[in-house]
Amino acid sequence: MDAEALADADVVINAGPTTAEADYIRGTSLAHRRRYGQFFTPVAVAAYMAKWVCAARPSAVLDPAFGLGVFHRQVMQARAGRTIRYVAFEKDPAIIQRLPRPAPGADLQVIQGDYLDADYRSFDGIICNPPYLQFQKFEGRHRVLKELEEATGERLGGCSNMAAAFLLKALHQLAPGGHLAFLSPMEFFDTRYGAGLRRRLLRDGLLKHVVVIPDAPDVFPEAVTSVAVILCRRDGVCADVTCRQVASLRELQDPANESLAATHRFPTALMARAGKWRALFDGGAAGAGEPPGYVSLRRYGRFLRGIATGANGFFVGSRQKFAELEIPLAQRVPCITRSAQVDRAVFTDSDHARLDQAHKPVWCLDVR
Repeated sequence: MDAEALADADVVINAGPTTAEADYIRGTSLAHRRRYGQFFTPVAVAAYMAKWVCAARPSAVLDPAFGLGVFHRQVMQARAGRTIRYVAFEKDPAIIQRLPRPAPGADLQVIQGDYLDADYRSFDGIICNPPYLQFQKFEGRHRVLKELEEATGERLGGCSNMAAAFLLKALHQLAPGGHLAFLSPMEFFDTRYGAGLRRRLLRDGLLKHVVVIPDAPDVFPEAVTSVAVILCRRDGVCADVTCRQVASLRELQDPANESLAATHRFPTALMARAGKWRALFDGGAAGAGEPPGYVSLRRYGRFLRGIATGANGFFVGSRQKFAELEIPLAQRVPCITRSAQVDRAVFTDSDHARLDQAHKPVWCLDVR
C-alpha cells in the first residue's frame, strides 16, 4: 500500500491521548517525563502510522520506545486478523510498573531496557516515537555511537540527538519489503549531524513519504516543536518523495479527507542538491526567489544559531534576575527565548523593552 492509499481505508480514530497516557501525565511530574524524553503520541497519529506499517503485512513489529503501548493497540486494530509478533523496548521503570498484563494469546514482548543497547536483528515492521533527548545526556553515548557506526557504516556526530540515533538503528534493522513509520522533530531535516542519514534515506530509496504536522498544542502540549511522520519502505526503488501537510490532527482522523492528498512531490535529485529539507517540506522550493517586497537575509550578513545547550534556566533571565546576581549590564545581551514572544512580523527594540518591563527572561549571559 502506498502512502496515498492510506486515505482509502475506513477507520474511526480518536485524536487525543488515551486514558492510560492521560492518567500517567496527571500522576507523573514533568521533570520525570523530561528526564526520559517522554512525549506521548496522539492516537490519531499512532493510528495513521500503524496503518502504514501493517500495509506490509509484517510478521514481526519492532517498537523501540513502547511507552504505554499506544502503537501496539493501533497495530492490533490494523492487523486485519493476522498474527503479529510485537517486540518493544521501554527504559522507564515507572512506565513498566503501569503496564497491564498482556491479554491471553497476545504475542507481545516488552523488554525493560534501552533500545540502543539491543541487538540488530531484522524486522519487517518498525514503528517509533523516539525519546526527545539530547544525546549528550545519554551516559553510554560514546560506546553507542561507536557500535552504531560499526554496524551501519554511518557516522553520527556527538551533537546528535536520541531521535537520530534511534532512526539510524531502526533503518538498519528494517527487513527487505518492510515498512517503517517514525515520528521525528522537524529540525532533523536541517541539522548537520543528520546530513549523512538524510543521504542514506535517498541513496537506498527508503524515504517514501513525509507528513508534516504543525507546531500545535494538540500534538505535543509540552514541547514547542513541529514534527513529521517519516514513512519508509525497503524496496530498493528510488522514486520521488511525496509530502502532505496537515493543519490539525482532525485531518488525520478522516482518511478520506482530500486535504491528505500529497501537496508536494520532490525528485530525489532535487532533495540531494538541497541538502536541507525543511524548507521543501514546509512548502518552499530550493533556489526560489524572494517574494515581491522582500530580500534575503544574506544581503545583510551571515547569521548563526549558536550552540543549543538547552540550559536556558542558567544562561537566560529577566533584568531582575541579573540584578539579583549582581551581573553588570556589560555581561548580558538582549535575546528572545520563545517564538511566542514575537507576535508581529517586525520585532523592534520597543517590543523587547515591553517584554523586559513585563519581567520576561529576555536577557542572555554574555561573559567577556
